[in-house]
Amino acid sequence: MTEAPHLLVEERENILIVTFNRPDKLNALTVAMVRGLGAEVERFRDTPELK
Repeated sequence: MTEAPHLLVEERENILIVTFNRPDKLNALTVAMVRGLGAEVERFRDTPELK
């Protein structure tokens, strides 16, 4: 069985939505999640049309 991603990212009408998806661990962050979140923050910073 494939594990669901712990960090879900989507764009809706130029809004960047990042959702933690680790409910079994009360959404505690892993190193991989922190790195992924950092990458999304950089993308948000570098993409002026995103809100």
